[in-house]
Amino acid sequence: MIGEHRLYFIDEHEFQDQEEEKRKITSVRHNFTVDYEYIKEIHNRRYLLKNIALEIFLTTGKTYFLAFMTETDRNKTYEKLLKMELPNLTREAETLLSPSMLSPSITQKWQKGLITNFEYLMILNTLSERTFNDLTQYPVLPFVLADYISEKLNLSEESTFRDLSKPMGAQNPERLERFWEKYRMLETMKEKPYLYGSHYSNMGSVLHFLIRMEPFSRYLIEFQGGKFDVPDRIFFSLAQAWDLSSKTSNSDVKELIPEFFTIPEFLVNDNKFDLGKTQNRKSVSEVELPVWAHNSPRTFIFNHMEALESDYVSSQLHLWIDLIFGSKQRGVEALEASNAFHPLTYEGSVNVEQIQDPLEKAAAIAQINSFGQTPKQIFFKPHPKRFPKESHMKMNIASHPEQIVSRRPLKLSKAIYGLSYVENEIVILGPNRTVFWEKHFKGKPRILQWGNWDGTLRVVSMKDDQVILSLDGLAIQLDTINCADVSQDGTIIACGFKSSLVRLWMKRPRYIKKFQRQQQIKMKQQVEHLKRTSELSAATMKTSGGIPRYDPLDSPRSPSSPSKQKFGGFTQSNNVAKTVIEIEFVGSLDGHQDEVKCIRVCNQHAIAVSGSADGTCIIWDISRRKLLRSLGPHNGPIIALDVEMYWGDIVVVDDPGKEVGNIHLWSINGSPIAQKRLKPRALCVAFTKLKPGLGKNIIITGHSNGEIHLWSAFDLTPLHIIKGTHQFPVCSLAVKEDNMEFTSGDVSGSTITHELRYE
Repeated sequence: MIGEHRLYFIDEHEFQDQEEEKRKITSVRHNFTVDYEYIKEIHNRRYLLKNIALEIFLTTGKTYFLAFMTETDRNKTYEKLLKMELPNLTREAETLLSPSMLSPSITQKWQKGLITNFEYLMILNTLSERTFNDLTQYPVLPFVLADYISEKLNLSEESTFRDLSKPMGAQNPERLERFWEKYRMLETMKEKPYLYGSHYSNMGSVLHFLIRMEPFSRYLIEFQGGKFDVPDRIFFSLAQAWDLSSKTSNSDVKELIPEFFTIPEFLVNDNKFDLGKTQNRKSVSEVELPVWAHNSPRTFIFNHMEALESDYVSSQLHLWIDLIFGSKQRGVEALEASNAFHPLTYEGSVNVEQIQDPLEKAAAIAQINSFGQTPKQIFFKPHPKRFPKESHMKMNIASHPEQIVSRRPLKLSKAIYGLSYVENEIVILGPNRTVFWEKHFKGKPRILQWGNWDGTLRVVSMKDDQVILSLDGLAIQLDTINCADVSQDGTIIACGFKSSLVRLWMKRPRYIKKFQRQQQIKMKQQVEHLKRTSELSAATMKTSGGIPRYDPLDSPRSPSSPSKQKFGGFTQSNNVAKTVIEIEFVGSLDGHQDEVKCIRVCNQHAIAVSGSADGTCIIWDISRRKLLRSLGPHNGPIIALDVEMYWGDIVVVDDPGKEVGNIHLWSINGSPIAQKRLKPRALCVAFTKLKPGLGKNIIITGHSNGEIHLWSAFDLTPLHIIKGTHQFPVCSLAVKEDNMEFTSGDVSGSTITHELRYE
């Protein structure tokens, strides 16, 4: 049901045996509502080779996949939804993810190296209607490596890689000839001929790879009729998986899935499933890794992603795209490329709704689920090749930490409490401040400010010294904010309190009608008179060309506000409605036993991470507002932490006292990666921001003796120490988006920019 403010989905199906049925993949029951303000993207999708589905992406990170009875019903729902007020809908995605618009825009970005191979392949999967919400149309990525036995992975050697111009079934000439013999035999029998009776992506292959992870293990048990497969057929070796798919099996032609490049945990049997023993009495548990991975799933994933982004794969990937998404997917060119699969895997091969016999219809659906589904074709001409990487693109502070040089310090009169890069300029913050980047008001960066005399949480303009918004309320006034952070997209505010609570606010754009504008105008008039007072306890300063400018930090108390406060501006060409930004308190998170000392929000993974004085560090799910897991133990109060935006790794610094400390590295799933003792202790920490596969990130720590230490973000291997630049404790760090420099600040007011020295 499509309401005025939200979408309603009501499952009318009643089960006879709910306890049994709720365990089935095909019988997941849902009743839910979706407020329009949360909808970020809406895309048409296929289901069982029919264009009858919608996929809805929310700003919270959730997605919903809805299959309709007919294409007409789907299209009507889609058109109706787009007519509703969807303030967060990404219209660019709606345009870019259309077959006619993607090629010249996203493809050119990929050619120029502005997006990675992994990012581009995931975009193509989305465009071709592959989705994580349908196991029969799971995203597909290529086997890229042919070497799983060498001691060291050599990415400069062509023999290391698979031939990306050929499908998996054509990697071995002898096996390919057997497939062609079958093809010719089917021709003589007057049946529709095909080379491969199985597919490179189907429900069975996805569950085969993800057998060790819930909920996929449960799904596989149902798929296999109530039990795991026989041990000899279970996925237990990467080298064997390659051999089966590329040369030895008469039916296996699998490609890979995104987890092979992103999630080490799927290779580990953390759930301790009893997967049995093979015929040679070998126990099946963890996946056997390539020799060059040295029994480390994390090493395999990092190296595998590096292989995907290598020069060789970049130069050949367009050929694989032709096979899977492009001109060699179907027809004569597909046959010439030995890329012909069972007819039931192609869109339009069968119309399930036209089958009248229930048994025949059920059999057709089972066949589609079993055979797999070829992605929707999105390119009809040969895909262009990627341009070679320029040598300077490989240089950054993470790749060459030993070549970092430091500029002359900029000395200020007050201590540095925070640093941030905004539009390539360094923003220097006073106490209790962080940058609030407002994506709905481009070019207008703001400051989130707390610790005010009246207990309010404020949004302050960095440009014109204006208090934009003042948030007050019982939750703030009866407690003390120790720390705060704003998500990179500006939608989530997270504050850590002295009471041990974490509280969240969410920023939501809404449309208001013309008659509602007076309320907005009145509020604007109420805050316009709030100017900076003559006595400032501290300052937020922006430097441009070495000339500081001060922004307001404390102002007279604003009028009381409701739980939702608003600020905003008129839309560009709309005399009827206006975009208003509401910041709404959404909940308190309780898990710490002592005051919260530091906090970070990572909207890419929909998490917040907080550290407290009792040494606990907690990962929070900010979309469901629940505790995901607690990291520890640590050796003292948590005084600094950071979250890596791509992999989701978490670095934590504790302070047990006596001028010593510890640095801990954790995975987003709570696995400890490494720990090092620090002497002298660190006061601040930051990750660099390299995309996966484009290099290895580093971790930067600022220390109480003025030193800056650089560490491997993979395993905390010490890389370099910068000495003699700061004479006082380093208390703040910021890394530039392009990873070409970082800035450090100390308690005396000195800031120093560190950059790469070119020989």
